[in-house]
Amino acid sequence: MQEYRREGNLIWPLLVDHVRPDMRLAWEEPFGLVLPVIRISTAEEGIHHCNTNNFALQNPCPAAQRTLFDNISERNVVSWNAMIAGYAHNGLAQEALVLFEQMQREGMKPTEVTYISVLSTYITIHLPS
Repeated sequence: MQEYRREGNLIWPLLVDHVRPDMRLAWEEPFGLVLPVIRISTAEEGIHHCNTNNFALQNPCPAAQRTLFDNISERNVVSWNAMIAGYAHNGLAQEALVLFEQMQREGMKPTEVTYISVLSTYITIHLPS
């Protein structure tokens, strides 16, 4: 393992590669600057891991999540709902509504979960600043 450090750091950053989903490091928030890397084979595998990991759902990079979503070979209502809810949760109302419209154009029937996410988006848009 290669060490990286900067003068004045109290805790050196650590990158842990080849972490498996059955390891505690994959699911527990570590103390300090620790980045576990879980290698995946498919976009579906990555989305499955994100959907089962509380920390992954807090990802501040919706563009990366959208890339994964766009590369799913067969999207289902769960993947659509995850993206719409993620946009809504992160204050990206316009993106959530555009995706909701795209979902319907592609023939996917919205569920109660979809409508809750869309409703929360409309509430966010219309709240006074």
